[in-house]
Amino acid sequence: MLNLYESFHVPGIPHVKVYRDDERPHKFYMVSERAGIARDGSGNPLFTFMLYARDVDRLPEDQLDIANGYLAVTAQAGVSRETEEEIRAYLREMLQKEHRAGRLYLWRPVRYTEPELGYPDLWLDGSVRFRALGPDMVPHEAGSTQPSLIGANTASFSATLSQDGAELFRQALEEELVPAGVWYELTFAARIPAVQIRIRGDRGAFYREVRDYVRRRRETVHRYRFLGWTHEITRREEWSELASITEFSRTFHHLTIEVDDSTLPGVDDEMRTRLLNMAFGIVQDNVLPGFFEAALREVAGEEEGDPGDGVPVHTVDTGTLDITINQSTVVEQKVNPSVIFSQALSAEELRARTSYLNLDRPYFQELDVHINANVNFDDDPVYGLKVFLEYDHTDEARGERIRRVREFLFRSAEEVARFRVIMARDADGVPRDSYRYWSEISYEDTGETIRVPRTGSTEADDRQLVISYSRLGFIRVNVLLGTMPESVRAVHVRMRYPDYSAPSAEQSFELSREHPAATFFTYTGKPGEPQSYHYQISYLLADGGRMDLPEQTTRGETLTIRDPFERTATVRFLGQADFAMVEKIIVDAVYEDAANGLQSTHHAEIAENGEVSAWTLGLRDPGHSEFTYTVTIINRNGSRVEQGRQRAELGGTIPVGPGAVDVLEVTVIGSTADWSRYQLVVVYLKYDDADNDIYETQSLTFRSAADPDESWKVLLRDRKRRSYSYRLRFIGADPGDNRETAWTGTDDTVLIIQ
Repeated sequence: MLNLYESFHVPGIPHVKVYRDDERPHKFYMVSERAGIARDGSGNPLFTFMLYARDVDRLPEDQLDIANGYLAVTAQAGVSRETEEEIRAYLREMLQKEHRAGRLYLWRPVRYTEPELGYPDLWLDGSVRFRALGPDMVPHEAGSTQPSLIGANTASFSATLSQDGAELFRQALEEELVPAGVWYELTFAARIPAVQIRIRGDRGAFYREVRDYVRRRRETVHRYRFLGWTHEITRREEWSELASITEFSRTFHHLTIEVDDSTLPGVDDEMRTRLLNMAFGIVQDNVLPGFFEAALREVAGEEEGDPGDGVPVHTVDTGTLDITINQSTVVEQKVNPSVIFSQALSAEELRARTSYLNLDRPYFQELDVHINANVNFDDDPVYGLKVFLEYDHTDEARGERIRRVREFLFRSAEEVARFRVIMARDADGVPRDSYRYWSEISYEDTGETIRVPRTGSTEADDRQLVISYSRLGFIRVNVLLGTMPESVRAVHVRMRYPDYSAPSAEQSFELSREHPAATFFTYTGKPGEPQSYHYQISYLLADGGRMDLPEQTTRGETLTIRDPFERTATVRFLGQADFAMVEKIIVDAVYEDAANGLQSTHHAEIAENGEVSAWTLGLRDPGHSEFTYTVTIINRNGSRVEQGRQRAELGGTIPVGPGAVDVLEVTVIGSTADWSRYQLVVVYLKYDDADNDIYETQSLTFRSAADPDESWKVLLRDRKRRSYSYRLRFIGADPGDNRETAWTGTDDTVLIIQ
């Protein structure tokens, strides 16, 4: 599968990133950061611009009376044949050098020197937009909103231009400037080497760092585009702190990125640097956008008088962040190729693809249809696809039958065929522009051929005929295993298409870290858009248990199996004792969620004062947070003290041992705020005792003078450390009254809001 380790650009081709397969070192994948115009088998661009005009036979082009126009184009997020051959030649030379040197790629020998080259096997999602002039000049647009998600991601579009739009487009062609283009947003799947990346930190503390960072930057930056999100500021400046993991770590201290490469033999400094850079790239693509976008909205809302633009702090700055990514995890990577037509087509090609149709003869001269197949011939059990087109009409003006039949064989999603015929006319001279088609798809393993439709043919008038799975009556779903906790050993997925009775309509897959992907592929029994399919997920737990979820229904082309635990909670057991007399403290904790068939246990033996044993577990039901624990104290004189079973809530720190030395209890009084001005007050509290590893935080919300006083308790290990910090945020009925105080330290046990 495509791997994120050691991606590179071929010299002289900076817009194409090349990735390598982690199991076959001679296989490579191209991801183009620039889109292009698809071409037919003869190399001609699939671009057509037609203008309707009068007196075409008598006047030169610059004097024609243009009425309106028609534009059709097929784009792709791929590379040209010439570019592909350049990349292939470079890879061939690279493989030859590696083979001679005996180089290992991820500890696999390079045995073959002829490269396999293609596009990512697994496109997860994507959208595509087509724009030609403004909406006042383009009365009608049609075409793809989602690309093929196969190979080079072909997408076809057409547009009708008004008189002004057609004339502007024609003049732009003369100046070799084409005011139209295509913009893609694509997501593909990738893996990492056999390492483990852990991303963790306090969500609230990191979010506050990001928000403060954004607030500072807003004073200096004018307009920037970061992680796909554009924002207006004061002047332009580079965000160098986000350029590398080193700069990031210097700026942000509440999010750590760790790479455990202990499972890889012989990792040197160069490899370790590549692994760290890869990990930071994953964080940039998959973690940071949510924090930065929320912070940008909140800071912008504060300045505009709307507190957080609907993003209150307490919705994003609670809990912990703890993400583990390993080789089996499917990592999502994004790419946004685009193309302006004048960049992809030469002036000669533009002129050659521009034609004038004479309105004095009210019919089209030629039917010109482009055909391509959105079929994954590489990964699906499909040998080939035949498409038959038939044009059969009588030209009543001439009294003759015009019939043309052609057969096209497709073995690649990048192939584009062309069907052309002079159209017949009816008695009024109106062209008859419809045709009929049918298809035959052949299975690779069995040789079975399915004709679609089973009998007869389908009538169409599309100029861009895309034979997709939905047209053929097939359904194809990528089933992917998302990030799973260690408590989940594997996932069993049962899938079925309810309206078809053949054996292929019901399939089962078992996904694991070793086999994280599968494909559900079946004929639905009839052509056309498929109905919803059903799937049922069973999580096979590491302790031998099994968790079955109810059957669900969806139409999605990608089914990602998510972590079944909606929330991760951590409890820290803090040892507090005189270990000159106490040998150790034993903690046994149990969490049970009978409704979901879950049970988790934790055993700890603490032998030092201030030692912390952390217990992190996933919750299926976030509202069920109660657990029980027992504490056994083993004294050095051989005696033992059994403390009975106690109940507690997940989260925070629990002192265990003979007992805490003291308690800090703070009473917060909210009725004293000026409630004629404010509609909400949020109080943030924190207590830090680094020497004893105690970090307690709390946020309290007051909404009116009628709200009762709140109490906050912290168990102390050092009775002299009684200081804590607080910060107040006031949300006014009038946005002009919004304000926020700085963090303030105090040891006053009564905090009055005012």
